[in-house]
Amino acid sequence: MLNFSENYIITKNYVDAHEMAERALNIAEEGEVIIISHFLMVCSFLFQNKKEDATSQLNTLINYLKTIKDWTPEWDFSDIAPAIESSDLDDNTKSLMLSLIELLENKITLDEFKTYLFELNNF
Repeated sequence: MLNFSENYIITKNYVDAHEMAERALNIAEEGEVIIISHFLMVCSFLFQNKKEDATSQLNTLINYLKTIKDWTPEWDFSDIAPAIESSDLDDNTKSLMLSLIELLENKITLDEFKTYLFELNNF
C-alpha cells in the first residue's frame, strides 16, 4: 500500500495516494509503516493544497516520533524527492517536504526540524 501511495504521488494522483497511505496506517503494526504512512499523507495533503490537514497530519507524525527513541526507516525516498523538487508547489512547501525527508533519513534531528518549522512560519 505504501508503494502504491508513493507511486500515486509521483503520478499526481493525490487522492488515491492519501487513501493508500491511510489504509496502510490503519493496519500498521510497526514503526516504519506508521512513519512512512504519515509522511505520505502529509505529502498528499500538501500536493492538494490542504495545508490545515497537512499540518494536523504532520503534528501527529511529530508526536509519534517523540514516542520512539530511535527510528531509521529503510524507506527509499529517491523516487519521491525528485517529484517534490519538480512540482509546482511553492518553495516553502517543497523545502518543508524535503526537510521532512531529511528528518526521516536521520540527517537532521527532530529538534532541528521543529526549529525549521518555526522559522518557516507557515506551519
